[in-house]
Amino acid sequence: MHKPTDTFLFLGVQALGAANDNLVKQAALVLFSFGLIPLVGDSSLWTNAASGLFILPFLLFSSYAGRWSTRQDYRRAMVIIKQLEIVCAIVAGAGILLKQPLLLLLSLFLLGTQSTFFGPVKFSWPARAVAPRQLPKVTGMIEALTFVAILAGSLVGGALVTRPALLVALVLTLAVAGLWMATRLTPMPPRNPTPAPYHDGAETRRCRRLISWFWFLGASYLTQLGLLARELMGLGPQHVSYCLAAFAIGVAIGSPLSARVRHSHRAGWIGLMIMGLWLPVAGASGMSAGLIALAGLGIAGGLYVVPLYVRLQTRLSDDDLPQAIALNNRLNAVYMIASAVAGIGLLSVLGLSARDYFWVLASASLVMAPTVMRFDRPIPDPDQT
Repeated sequence: MHKPTDTFLFLGVQALGAANDNLVKQAALVLFSFGLIPLVGDSSLWTNAASGLFILPFLLFSSYAGRWSTRQDYRRAMVIIKQLEIVCAIVAGAGILLKQPLLLLLSLFLLGTQSTFFGPVKFSWPARAVAPRQLPKVTGMIEALTFVAILAGSLVGGALVTRPALLVALVLTLAVAGLWMATRLTPMPPRNPTPAPYHDGAETRRCRRLISWFWFLGASYLTQLGLLARELMGLGPQHVSYCLAAFAIGVAIGSPLSARVRHSHRAGWIGLMIMGLWLPVAGASGMSAGLIALAGLGIAGGLYVVPLYVRLQTRLSDDDLPQAIALNNRLNAVYMIASAVAGIGLLSVLGLSARDYFWVLASASLVMAPTVMRFDRPIPDPDQT
């Protein structure tokens, strides 16, 4: 029997973890970009290595993470993962205080590894612990808190690089707090300690592609926020954080709202195209219009992606869900890498303008139209009991 506080503890565990990941990642990127620690070679090489090493574990370990999660008590799994996060925090702290770039890179790889193992639990725990009619709300809160944590971690991580002792203390505090919350959860042993081999279904594969498309778009927009601010909105680097905040807050609004909007995946998909096409025009009109467009884009993203996760949670068995989520996380990583390659190809090789790049990005969602339209009523009515 799960306590009423379990949901709040679980949301705290995942939010603190997401914040810590981005706290360390952003601090490392700023340290590398501005030469605040001794580097050998071009700083861009180190920043790209930092981003790549964080994603690499999703490609390497996702399949095993899904199988491992299926056999674990979810509470025990979270405790183990949070213990690893403390190790990551210690390694990151040593890298920051000693100004050792290799230790920072190692910490990012370890953080990516613990995130890879937490991913299957992140969406599987609510599927068992939460009543079906509450599942869309809780899943929406997971996505909302994830993006708020990304925003907070990125802003604070960049701001505290000149105060390394305080930065390290915060990283360790968040890791310890996450472990404490995990230990307070009610145990959730596996219903089948020896699950049957996982077999993918066509509907599950379609759902994963749609989810990964969200991460392709999200990575594309977030990576090019500087381009948007500079080329279209006429802003300086100090204003890029406003753009990040607008997008993240939009996702935080749209994610829980999806539980109240019927066919929200369709509405979100249409919104992603409309707001994406409007974004270059709005950005050229001024900062306020550009920020509104980014917030609208985030709201549409939240409306789009949450019901797709709920579809996986409600259609798959306890044995299959962690493995499906793990495979989805690996596909997300592939799509995010593809977004970087597409950005290089469109902007650097083909020489598209910022306006044309964002128009191409918005129009590309048309390729997902047939798959999106197949998903009728992806989430249950929250008012039904």
